[in-house]
Amino acid sequence: MFASGFRNLPRHGLYGAINLLGLGLGVAVFLTMMLIVRYEYGYDSYVPGASHIYQVDDDFRPAGRAPYQSSYVSFVPVPFMEKDFPEISQAVRVVEKPAPVRVGDVLVRDRVVFTDRNFLSVFALPLLEGDRATALDGPGKVVLSASMARKYFGTVHAVGRRMRIDNSGDESVVSAIMAEPPPNATSDFRIVTVFPSSWLKEWPFNNWGSQWGHVWLRIDDAAAVPRIAAGLHEYPYRHPGNWKESLVRFTYGEGGLVLVPLRAVHFHNASIGEGGASRRLIDILGLVGVAAL
Repeated sequence: MFASGFRNLPRHGLYGAINLLGLGLGVAVFLTMMLIVRYEYGYDSYVPGASHIYQVDDDFRPAGRAPYQSSYVSFVPVPFMEKDFPEISQAVRVVEKPAPVRVGDVLVRDRVVFTDRNFLSVFALPLLEGDRATALDGPGKVVLSASMARKYFGTVHAVGRRMRIDNSGDESVVSAIMAEPPPNATSDFRIVTVFPSSWLKEWPFNNWGSQWGHVWLRIDDAAAVPRIAAGLHEYPYRHPGNWKESLVRFTYGEGGLVLVPLRAVHFHNASIGEGGASRRLIDILGLVGVAAL
């Protein structure tokens, strides 16, 4: 087709040139749109076992007020989840926040993930160095991505090196190096460390309605997900923590907790106003690409 088009170009002159230019632009638009669609739909696909990981959202439906959802939730229910639902193989709390990071005389502010010791059991991210079983088995340990290791130590071979995080009085030891995550990742898992024990007394760990971090579940039995989802919807009433039932009802109304599959989080968070991208917009861009041909 292209060969015959070029042979006929001198015969048809300007008309033929415009046709070829239009075809080229159409192909370019199609490829660009498809790359965008592939990128957006590929969010979090790099996580091993992504289909078994779920984000827990707060679903607020108080009487007389507008309902809304949030991916930032209270940590009250986490200690009960694996007991109430044996199909939940792991539950992990995650707080992502900017924090001071010091290595020697260098002090910068970077985004740090504070989490539970079983983080790598939920997010089985590939390690370049270090032992997965012990990488986060206690306070004072930190796991870095390859880019963060190079940033702070000039090499990916940084296991055993020391750094101070969040103005802690004690230094943390680099215990493992992760493969670099792609840019289309919902969470910034490039500096990961264990919660300081003092945080366990903070408000979000003991009170509903506090929106400080995220809760992630690993559920390997897909058939159990509907039952777990139904049970979690009533969780604020089942495990009220320090709250009276009247306060739970005032805050949640007919709402509760809902599950969001990891691979759907990117689009879901956009729908509740917490980042991400609009699925409808991405689908429209895909249609534009097809129409450009």
